[in-house]
Amino acid sequence: MAVRIEIQQYYFIPLPNHDRGSLKRNIIRAYNTSRLYVDLALKLDAAQNYLAHAPHFVFRSLLDATCIAIYAGHSIYGSEIDAELGDRSVKRAVEVLRRTSVKDGDLQMRASKMTESYWAFRHKLPAVGLILSRFPHRIGSSLTFDCLRRWKHNLEDVRRAEERKGDEANGESP
Repeated sequence: MAVRIEIQQYYFIPLPNHDRGSLKRNIIRAYNTSRLYVDLALKLDAAQNYLAHAPHFVFRSLLDATCIAIYAGHSIYGSEIDAELGDRSVKRAVEVLRRTSVKDGDLQMRASKMTESYWAFRHKLPAVGLILSRFPHRIGSSLTFDCLRRWKHNLEDVRRAEERKGDEANGESP
């Protein structure tokens, strides 16, 4: 399933003359694959503590799945996904990332905190359109790199806006 996720990431970088209907179907297909992959990881973890001993490439594919779930749920195609199921899927994906962590502050823990923060603040951000990656040299992982970069900047924008509101409420000028 990890290979399928790797391939389906290319759906998020459409060709110039793409068909919007097939693009929407492909993004929903990638979302469903990511959801199934996270469920499989949780099932394996419950049976044999799989995630605590998973190598880095497993974490990477789970991070890809998490990015796909968040992107699909917060994109212009998010209305095609049941809101409750989408929320539960992302929360399970973040939990899977957290379970791959071996110590506080490692990449897995930082990624789980970043994705969780973005999902918590998604209501304050506009829906994501098509991703035209700024990381074409990263081939299949361009979606993940682009999402993480975009999310970091979006969260910083929300934080700055909240600080400005607080300053204005206290009578301070910007």
